[in-house]
Amino acid sequence: VDPGVAVNPNQIRAQMEGGILHGISAALWGQLTYTSGKASATNFSNTRVLRMKESPTIDVSVLPSGQISEIGGIGEVPVPMMAPAMANAWFALTGTRVRNLPFFPAASSMGGRVPVRPGLLRWHDAAHGSRS
Repeated sequence: VDPGVAVNPNQIRAQMEGGILHGISAALWGQLTYTSGKASATNFSNTRVLRMKESPTIDVSVLPSGQISEIGGIGEVPVPMMAPAMANAWFALTGTRVRNLPFFPAASSMGGRVPVRPGLLRWHDAAHGSRS
């Protein structure tokens, strides 16, 4: 990422890593339902999120800007791009387009307790070998 002036590069890396994991979790299991125009869920305590053992290897590089600019914030830039990236990866792998989110909506309607088939979330990083 190129945040401009990086006051705390480690915080930027942590923010990007968290945003990636949040985006993956939201794409796979995140779902909001509404009743009479109000959100049905009152909190996210039953929301299924990615577990550490399911997480991909993430390598975030903070690029030196070289320009002096106003100090701002980085936010969670990766969150909105994870679902389209995952849907395109699924299409490249299977030839089938995913057009609805979340990918596994039953997990939301069942309190996030839907078991995931072993090996379903298996990630591979050529630089670091297989990881599950």
